[in-house]
Amino acid sequence: MGGEGSTQTDLIILTHDAREGAMNAALTQLQALPSVLAPIVRIRKEELN
Repeated sequence: MGGEGSTQTDLIILTHDAREGAMNAALTQLQALPSVLAPIVRIRKEELN
């Protein structure tokens, strides 16, 4: 999947600090779009102090 001439691509979104509920709601809306062909994968990046 992907590559030159492909009609599909991966999308990576990096956000500022966000509330869990707001992020869940946004991902639910994105997943419901007809153009989203695969399940959304979330990778959490956190800073450990």
